[in-house]
Amino acid sequence: MEYSGRVSSGGLPFTGTGSFRFALVDVLGTTTYWSNDGTSATGSEPASSVSAEVDDGFYSVYLGDSTVTNMTAIDESVFDNDNLYLRVWFDDGTNGSQMLTPDQRVVSTAFSARAAKADKVTDGAITESMLSAELLNKLLSAAAGSAPSGMVTVSSGKFNMGEEDGGYDRTPIREITLSQFFVETHEVSKDTWDSIYSWATSNGYDFDNAGSATDSTHPVCQLKCYDIIKWCNARSKQ
Repeated sequence: MEYSGRVSSGGLPFTGTGSFRFALVDVLGTTTYWSNDGTSATGSEPASSVSAEVDDGFYSVYLGDSTVTNMTAIDESVFDNDNLYLRVWFDDGTNGSQMLTPDQRVVSTAFSARAAKADKVTDGAITESMLSAELLNKLLSAAAGSAPSGMVTVSSGKFNMGEEDGGYDRTPIREITLSQFFVETHEVSKDTWDSIYSWATSNGYDFDNAGSATDSTHPVCQLKCYDIIKWCNARSKQ
């Protein structure tokens, strides 16, 4: 899992070799699901650090890459936890190890890990009787009908994803099959976002950001990808 961050020392962007410690924790930070050396418990700081080069405050590491010193692999089961956060400690070599705040929520990787599990589901394992009537009706309508107003149909197809000489999370090259789906012809405007957002927050959804735009007809922005996923789920349920 690739992670990029930014650190400073003495109020200025740090440049040099930094020592980092990482842990995947729950929303309260009191449960550790994984740490770079496997020693963290209840959100505590791992005993050993990982070295990484920092340039003008920016650094990038591959979490779970066991070829890196003091880095243990991340078991796929870790991503079964919905509320997963990355906790980071940084040592500039002068001021000692400091925990960076706030913890960063892990989203996209968790969904890709779950998608990998879904790829392993055998044909016929999920039957029509297992689907709710609401979901079944939507699936049948989508298959039989044309794209909703303001959307276009993207036909089903296959493509190759990955690379042979990339990082551990990019290999190997594998064939991906996508079913037909619909996509908006334009970016989601703020007023469209607000209409779904209002319904979603009244039906059990919570968001980190409410979104913003200079005008209600302009594309909504200032959102986290997790907010977008939940908004799309809410729109599908309406």
